[in-house]
Amino acid sequence: MRRTLLPFALLLVTTLAAQWTTPDLNTAVSATSGVGAATPLSAPGPDGSTYVTWFENSTGAYVLKMQRLDVDGNPLWASGGIVVSDEAQNSALFRFDFKSDNAGNAIVAFQDERSGVLDVVAYKISPDGDDLWTGGLPLLTPGSTGIGPVIGVL
Repeated sequence: MRRTLLPFALLLVTTLAAQWTTPDLNTAVSATSGVGAATPLSAPGPDGSTYVTWFENSTGAYVLKMQRLDVDGNPLWASGGIVVSDEAQNSALFRFDFKSDNAGNAIVAFQDERSGVLDVVAYKISPDGDDLWTGGLPLLTPGSTGIGPVIGVL
């Protein structure tokens, strides 16, 4: 019985190859100085690409940024990514969510204080880096803080 299982087991073994832009270095998505990036999340993009989003505090206030990397890890947008939101943030960061939809757009939901209180806002970014929900879509939650948004792509 062992002899019959060996050929089948060998068929299941495959070799996986990984690629980096420079094999011995991590690919820099954000190269800010100082505090730098916090709470990065990633999601699949179209054509084997990957979206990465993070909060950056290089100016003393949190800003949500995003970058799209091609299948080889090369940035497809401006160096350092695009600014998704520079709206007023809390002094702390809370849980946020990030997914891609079936059309390859990136969707991110988090909290900001543009209304004067902590509310959830969602952004939809196209593969070209365009803000499809211009300025974000506020999801006002009167009487609650909206601290833990979760995205469900239908």
